[in-house]
Amino acid sequence: MKRIDDKCGIRAKEKSGNQGRGDGGDDDDDDEDEQANMSLAAMEEAKAAGAGATVYKGRLVDIASIKQAEVIVKQSEMIAG
Repeated sequence: MKRIDDKCGIRAKEKSGNQGRGDGGDDDDDDEDEQANMSLAAMEEAKAAGAGATVYKGRLVDIASIKQAEVIVKQSEMIAG
């Protein structure tokens, strides 16, 4: 089996459980909410162009990720009151 280089440190992030997120403070929640909104906007553009998926910041955005983004946005709205 051929070993794949890990130049980006993905394995290290997986082992640490961090997944590239911060310390769990309020700023992280705002960032997550902003990322969710941007993912939704990217998918709307893709739909308008007739595509079923797109790439946003190097990540696949498809129907499954849209469902997750919608949940994040809804939770943020509920918390904000």
